[in-house]
Amino acid sequence: MPTPTPLDDVEFLAASPNRVTVLQALAADAHTRTELYESTGISRPTLGRVLEGFERRGWIVKSGRRYEITRLGALLADEFGRLLKTVETIQQLAKLEPRLPTDCMEFDFRLFADATITVPHAPDVFAHIRRVEELTQNAAEVHYVTQNVYLDSIPEQRTLILDHGQRQEIIISEAAFSVLFENSSVADIVRELLATDNMTLYLYRGPLPVAIGLLDDVATILPYDDQDFPCALIETRNETIRDWVTAMIDDYRAHAELLTPERLSELAS
Repeated sequence: MPTPTPLDDVEFLAASPNRVTVLQALAADAHTRTELYESTGISRPTLGRVLEGFERRGWIVKSGRRYEITRLGALLADEFGRLLKTVETIQQLAKLEPRLPTDCMEFDFRLFADATITVPHAPDVFAHIRRVEELTQNAAEVHYVTQNVYLDSIPEQRTLILDHGQRQEIIISEAAFSVLFENSSVADIVRELLATDNMTLYLYRGPLPVAIGLLDDVATILPYDDQDFPCALIETRNETIRDWVTAMIDDYRAHAELLTPERLSELAS
């Protein structure tokens, strides 16, 4: 019998979810065959074949009535788990990647492995927007860069800033600025908020390829669809990605115009 190649063993493991389940269970702790049967629900004949295959490859050993993972088996379980996590991340980002500014995202995309991705779905086509609102409501300090303004949320933002002391820094595009000040009642609220110490507003006169935010320790990235509307939310507490978002916000701020109440009056005239 020819010596199996690494790909042969990977294929052997990956071809059966049952094998992956058993390997992960034994990586966590030693089990008897009965315990494995009860915890995994795998039929006894199938379980027997899985265990026999693992023993033959040196991934596990039988000690009395219990099966224990070997150091080689533990190494395989760990690395295969990493591979599964990487593939899961790739699957989640596959449709979003073309809409992300990847040229300037100079970090390992594997860092997205622990990110939560919310996408619109039936019947909740605004699931990602509602999640942003939820994160905003629970934050003490908020930093946004966006080309979208949701007028319905302005009264809630007023409450968060005036009644709950939330600190907001918002950098908006020219299109978003126009939307804000087309509505006189909304414009009045913005002027009221800018008169406080908790609201800072900037106008950025360039393209914003993606919406980004920092809500306390949560970094958010919202890619746009073809109509320049956010099509998904990526949220993460990963420190490296948070640092990237922070640097991007700093750069936008450095090239944006601070909007004071006086400057707003000048622009509105």
